[in-house]
Amino acid sequence: MSSFDPLPSNILAVLHRQGEQWACVAGELEDSGRARIIDARLIGDDERIQPWIDSMNAGSVRVVIPASETICRTCSLPDGSPEELEEAVRLQAESQLLGSAPAHRLGIAIMPGSDTDTVRTGLILAWPESSPWSPPPLETTPLYAPDVAGLCALLNDTRPADPLLWVDSDESSLCVAITHLQGIQVRGLREDFRADSIGKLVSNAVIETGLKTDLPMDRLKSMARTVSEQTEDKKRALIVPQEVQTQISERLSCDADIDGDWLENYAVACGVLLATSSDLISLTMLQRELPVVEPTLLEATTDQLSNRRIATWLLVAAVIVFIFAPLLLNGVRFGLLQIAHPSLEDQIQQNERLDRQHAMYRAISSQAWPMTKLLGDVASSLPMGVDLETVRLSHGQPLKLTGKATPSDGMDAARLVTTMKDQLESTGVFDDVTLRWENPETYGPRTFTIEARVARPLLRPRYAEDRDFAALTLAQRKYGIDAVTQPGTDTIAQSTPTPAVPKTPPARPAPNKPTDPTAVADADASSNPSRRSGSSRRPTARSGDGTSRGDSDSRAGNAGTAMSGRIPEMLTQEQIEGMSAAEIRQQLVEVSGAKKFARNNPEIQAQLQEQFNLLMDGLKSKSKP
Repeated sequence: MSSFDPLPSNILAVLHRQGEQWACVAGELEDSGRARIIDARLIGDDERIQPWIDSMNAGSVRVVIPASETICRTCSLPDGSPEELEEAVRLQAESQLLGSAPAHRLGIAIMPGSDTDTVRTGLILAWPESSPWSPPPLETTPLYAPDVAGLCALLNDTRPADPLLWVDSDESSLCVAITHLQGIQVRGLREDFRADSIGKLVSNAVIETGLKTDLPMDRLKSMARTVSEQTEDKKRALIVPQEVQTQISERLSCDADIDGDWLENYAVACGVLLATSSDLISLTMLQRELPVVEPTLLEATTDQLSNRRIATWLLVAAVIVFIFAPLLLNGVRFGLLQIAHPSLEDQIQQNERLDRQHAMYRAISSQAWPMTKLLGDVASSLPMGVDLETVRLSHGQPLKLTGKATPSDGMDAARLVTTMKDQLESTGVFDDVTLRWENPETYGPRTFTIEARVARPLLRPRYAEDRDFAALTLAQRKYGIDAVTQPGTDTIAQSTPTPAVPKTPPARPAPNKPTDPTAVADADASSNPSRRSGSSRRPTARSGDGTSRGDSDSRAGNAGTAMSGRIPEMLTQEQIEGMSAAEIRQQLVEVSGAKKFARNNPEIQAQLQEQFNLLMDGLKSKSKP
């Protein structure tokens, strides 16, 4: 750098397109996450943007990308160090996006935490190369930041009760952030605001986002009514809760009054400016194209030394080295390898085989669970007297057990089931174990349902002998060691007849509608004695409308299965009445997601809307005392 070159500037310029004009903000970062706004104006001519950037002496430029051109994903993160959390977000991005965008168009970050958050939230934003959106013509190469990143920076560590929302009908863009007890739910959507009123589309988006947070339906309806009233008949609208607006005023130093009109024009751009001083900075560094590689030092030196004499000597030296050096080096290397490794070919083949095995094991560990091993963990946690009727287990989904406990060995049924719950948690394989009783009786046999999250499916716990069926089988536990180890005699366990298992009629699918099969493993003593204890399987209980409980479980399994562009099963009014409130909410999420894929099919769209209304009515009836 010469003495006449200007020093790099700390001023950052942010450009946000709003219809036919650009909201331009120039600011400088200060300590403690604050920023000083130097200039904020609306520019209607693209040719005037570059002169404005030059007049501000901006050192870097950020261009805001609308949410309709990006992919937005949030994920809950386990407790851990910042490095572990970042690695967890990166793994989530790889599994959820599956190469939808290259690395220079992908941003991941951990959202600022609050004292009320039970878990940290990771944010994943991707800008696909298929996006047709283009920035203004600039001489300076800018970086890009989605408007979702600006909203999250404005939210910071506040957790308001009302949603934070930005809608821009010119860009068909809608982004919304809703806080809940476990963190933040953020969504970026593309909506066709010409097909329906803006208020209705925004209220539907708020309800769909809130359903993923398990917020009460009354609160979601109140939110939907509020945002519908505030965004109706507006091309662009910004909804900022009061506590968030107060914090924005504290974090921004500006000569102008920071009121509602000012925020509607410049809030998203100011949010991108604040994001560059927080953990969200990686979301503001997306690139439209890979940077051009500068010539290396060797290439520059070659250009300087490209005179005829030096070129001749270099050519001669290169020829000599090219002819003789490889022969000499390869000969020495071959001799040393033969001395050090007489069976070199066998070792190479063995290493290649090990590499293939390791690659296969890594792929299996990330894409599948060892189901047999997990069923063994469940069986090792069963006390004597507990009879499992169904075991529902699929990759990426919670474990669900239903069964019956019969008093045994002086312990009542409740004590047996709570012991089973404690043993499941003690394995380290499962966590978030919840127990629900299916009948109100407190004496005698009791039916129950247990749900648990599969936290570490590959963990191999060390079980004590009284829980290890390999060391002490079920027959040995029930009839004693001597009864099964006497040579030349039939054991009691082997001679005990297998109890008959009543067959449960299959669930009746809705007519003319596709069904979504879910794998359900029945832990039954007649098929595998080591996976259960107690007597034979009890017949499946039926609900009041004649629908079997297995049918209800099948619907719950369908609701928990990940959907990728499919139409969910259409349920009847009787089937919905037999579902729980949580199952209805999950089915609402599936129907809402399917409405996007059936947007071009009016017949299916009408069916989905009718199903959505039935589910909403069912959820209302469940919410009434």
